[in-house]
Amino acid sequence: MSLNFDTNAWYQVNVTSQKDQCFHGTPLYEDGLTGAVFFQNTNTSNTGQRWQFYPYNSSVYLLRCEEGGPNGYLGTSLGTGSDKDRLTGNTVPWLAHYNVSDDSMFWTIEPWGDGTYYFSNLANGTGWRLDTLVTALMAMNSNITSAQRGEQYTFTSIGVIDDSRYSTANTYPSSHTAAPTLATITTADGASSTSGSSKSASSSITLVTASPSPSSGLSTGAAAGIGVGVGIAAVILAGVAGFFLMRRRKNRRRAPDLMQTPPRALVQEDKSNWGYDGAHELSTPIIAAEMAASAEPRSTPVEMPADYAVMLDNTPSRGGYGRG
Repeated sequence: MSLNFDTNAWYQVNVTSQKDQCFHGTPLYEDGLTGAVFFQNTNTSNTGQRWQFYPYNSSVYLLRCEEGGPNGYLGTSLGTGSDKDRLTGNTVPWLAHYNVSDDSMFWTIEPWGDGTYYFSNLANGTGWRLDTLVTALMAMNSNITSAQRGEQYTFTSIGVIDDSRYSTANTYPSSHTAAPTLATITTADGASSTSGSSKSASSSITLVTASPSPSSGLSTGAAAGIGVGVGIAAVILAGVAGFFLMRRRKNRRRAPDLMQTPPRALVQEDKSNWGYDGAHELSTPIIAAEMAASAEPRSTPVEMPADYAVMLDNTPSRGGYGRG
C-alpha cells in the first residue's frame, strides 16, 4: 500500500498505546554498525525521533532516522536483553548499517482501518508485527488475530530533510522484491494528508541497491566441509608424493654402487656361502672321440681253463643231471 510519504520530510512515529510517546533511534554506536530502537517522550527537536520513509517499491519502505545517519536502517535481530526470555520469537528492532542488515530492513505498512497502521517486514513475514512493550522497548509479535493496541501507530510530519545524503538509499540485496538495481522514483510533495510539507515541487530520487553475487548453490557448512576435505586430501597427497620421492632418490643412490662392483668381486663376496674358503678350479675338460666307421673290433683270444670242460660235463641239463 502506498501512503504517499514525502521523501524529503522527517516524520515522528507515534505509539498509540503510550500517550505522547514515539519511536527513537540511536547512532550506530556498536563499531559504527548497529544501534538501538525504543520509544520515549515526544520531542520534535530530538534528531532520534526524526524518521524518513523511503519507498523501495510501491508497497515496501526503508526507514532511517537522522540520529542513525543515512546508512542506518530500521531492522530486526535476536534479543539479548532481560526481556528476551518472555518474548515470543525473541526478535526486537534495531538500527543496522546496510552492510550488516538483512531482509528485515524492508518494511510494509498496512492500515488497521481506524486511522492507525501496523508494521511488518520481509524477513519475519506478515505473521509478525512490530509491538510496543511497557518497558519502552519493542518486539515482533505473532498475535495478529485482531487489532492489537501495541501494534498501532500514526505518523506526523515535523520538518524538511534537505540533505542530499538522504536522496539515495544503499540496501542489502533482497530476493523478495522486484525493484530494479537502479530505479528512479518521483513523488509529489504534499500529496499526502500526513505529509504537511511546505515544499510544493516534486522531487526525483534514485534508489541504489547492491547487486547480489552469484550463488554456488552450497550452504556454508557444506562449503566449509568441502574446504576441509580438500585440505586433508592435499596433505595426504603431499605425504604420498614425498614418500615415493624419497624412495626414488634412495634407489638412485644405490644403483651406481651396484654398477661399479666388478663381477669377480661379487663372486669373492658370496663365496662364504659355498662351504669352503679355497678357490674353485675347474677340472680338465674331457674331449669326446668318435670311432672311425672302417674300424672293426678285434677279438683277443682267450684260453679256456682246463677245468671248464669238466664243469660243462657236470652242468645239469633241462631234463636232469648228466648227458644221459
